[in-house]
Amino acid sequence: MRKRNVHRWLAVTLVSLTLLLIIGCGSDPTATPTQRAPEAAPTATPTPDPWQAIEAAAKAEGSVIFVASSENVGWEEILKGFESKYGIKTSFSVIRTGDFAARIEAEFGANNVSTDVYSSGGGAQLSKAGFTQRVPQMPMMDEPDSSWIYDPFIDWKSDKTDVIFADMSPNYMLVNNELCPVGSCVESYKDLSDPKWKGELLMVEPIGVTTGSFIMGFLHEEYGEEWSRAV
Repeated sequence: MRKRNVHRWLAVTLVSLTLLLIIGCGSDPTATPTQRAPEAAPTATPTPDPWQAIEAAAKAEGSVIFVASSENVGWEEILKGFESKYGIKTSFSVIRTGDFAARIEAEFGANNVSTDVYSSGGGAQLSKAGFTQRVPQMPMMDEPDSSWIYDPFIDWKSDKTDVIFADMSPNYMLVNNELCPVGSCVESYKDLSDPKWKGELLMVEPIGVTTGSFIMGFLHEEYGEEWSRAV
């Protein structure tokens, strides 16, 4: 997420280009054709691997700061595996989504972003606001699609957002059948716009980045403005 990683990535690329220019200027421009040694067949210059450049920059930086919006029993194991594979230390902390959004906006304004990786349900909003950095092609992206229950790079591949999905969290609707008997109750999200359910619905307040905002966002896209206002 940090722009300084981009700067180091560009620096590595520019150094490579500079070396190529120096090597290209090594022949004697005053030599006559008969004095010149036979020219070797041109060789293809390998394209720098952007992901390897990021790895190198991270190792030079010395640590990766990882922030999540909630505790996850799997984070500790994941971070230990990362440290073992890359030899880069990690720092982990938990910051609520709304608090992090305010912090990252302030840090961007001061050009002093402290977070490298952030995991939260608000990733799409942060990406669209310009607070994220698009990662280059990663080695794991070359794995067969069958390796994934759900393609975690679907938004990245479609240029929709810079978000890479870490897990899947289903949203669902609960119905109190004592107040709403089976057969005469809500059967789908679309039914929620029926006027008879006015005042009978309870949901996470759809303000900021919450489960409620996600549900209403997806359903607004599915059913339109009139449905959203009715609900």
